[in-house]
Amino acid sequence: MSNFRLYILSFALAALSIGAFVYKAFWLNFPIESDTASKYWTIEASVSFSGKDKPVKVALIIPRSDRSNLVMDENFISQGFGVTTAQKGFNRKATWSIRHAKGPQKLYYRAVVRKIDKEEEESFALPPAKIPSRNFDEANDLAVETLIEKLLAVSADEETFIRVLLKYLERPSENEELAFVLHDQTSKRHKMNTAARILRQAGIPARSAHGLLLTSSQRRAELEHWIEVYQGNKWVSYGQRESSLEMGDYLVWSRGEDAILDVIGSNDPSFSLSVEINNERAIESALLRSKTLQRFFYEYSLSNLPLSTQATLRIMLSLPLGALLIVLLRNVVGVSTIGTFMPVLIGIAFRQTQLVTGILLFTLIIAVGLSARFFLEKFKLLLIPRLAAVLVIVVMLIALISLLSQKLGLSLGISIALFPIVILTLTIERMCIIWEEGKPADAMHQCAMTLLAAACCYFVLGDPRCEHLFFVFPELNLLVLALILPLGRYSGYRLTELYRFRSLTTEKKQGADEHV
Repeated sequence: MSNFRLYILSFALAALSIGAFVYKAFWLNFPIESDTASKYWTIEASVSFSGKDKPVKVALIIPRSDRSNLVMDENFISQGFGVTTAQKGFNRKATWSIRHAKGPQKLYYRAVVRKIDKEEEESFALPPAKIPSRNFDEANDLAVETLIEKLLAVSADEETFIRVLLKYLERPSENEELAFVLHDQTSKRHKMNTAARILRQAGIPARSAHGLLLTSSQRRAELEHWIEVYQGNKWVSYGQRESSLEMGDYLVWSRGEDAILDVIGSNDPSFSLSVEINNERAIESALLRSKTLQRFFYEYSLSNLPLSTQATLRIMLSLPLGALLIVLLRNVVGVSTIGTFMPVLIGIAFRQTQLVTGILLFTLIIAVGLSARFFLEKFKLLLIPRLAAVLVIVVMLIALISLLSQKLGLSLGISIALFPIVILTLTIERMCIIWEEGKPADAMHQCAMTLLAAACCYFVLGDPRCEHLFFVFPELNLLVLALILPLGRYSGYRLTELYRFRSLTTEKKQGADEHV
């Protein structure tokens, strides 16, 4: 294909991409920027289990509206199951049932949550809880009464009594009575349940609460746990992870000690939660301006996909931008990297480890891997077994780093596991070959350039605004393609080559001057 046809194709793709973006952004008012302070959030709970060709009943506690958040637009997604909802105490419960369930099964609950304004809070006031006459059995009752006496001795009022109790719960092993009551169960949920029961035993209306923190999108969200105490005709919360946050930043999923999930008829259920900033509300209001295209844009919006799928697509749809960056660095700038798109994968991993920490971990893994690779060279192994051996060493090294970081109180244990292990293994092999066939300096240079390219990808792909744009406007990838195509025909000097061969330019200029 001639350059003219290629440029025509690139121009057409760019025009299509820009036209679709302008139409959606300025005519339909699709959100260009992600609203991190959004009042709307989409939450999704998924339940997975394996059916054994017999009746199954799945009971899941689901959130209810309160004075902080309004639950709206609920959907119960299942195939062949009947669904009912009922109120039980302070909780709502959804129950899926089926006569015969065989093989893998998956159920979804999805809802849009809106944060309630302060002027709306009073309409959602909840009555005080009833205090049970007995909260512990006889074996624990004496230990609890002794603990309450100690707490009363070191507290001045109800508030300090609660805060001292929560401080004791942070290190229960230091208090004999508390350690006895907890029975070596140190989960945050069990601690908050126990704290509420101790407060009720002391005559203070209290209950445990479990919910989600609505401050950022989370693909795998974890439930937070705290206690609520009835004080001054309202419920006051204690024990949140971040006390500086307002209660509106928490969505209460359940209250009390009832199990979140109960599955009858299967013994291997799994439960996961996802939280996502809801831009679909802005998109829906925008679509009302175009009745003819409303159904098309709504039905084919990526925001209708499950949240776990959306989280994956947010990363995938921004990958072409990373590929364009690599094309510019290699074909125009002249940066040589180990592997073509390996810097993009490393840059994505840096989003979890952060840049400086990621570079240090990458350097450490490569250094140890290279040492192991040179050691294995003595045994004259074939290529595939040698790669497999290096892979095992890399995996063991990552496990060791995770363990050490956990012991040192660092937050690297989970994020380091996101490093592309196989890519690191191939990188080590490639660096070793460059080291042996060329010079050690060449291997070190390519490794440094790889880290430079990965850092560039980190700054571009790690920007939430970039991720949001390519998710809401996936047609922008056509513009990326339109830029890549003409760059693929570029055969001129790279910027680094202009620097390398600058002496030739000087000699040519001197020769011209002498000729004159």
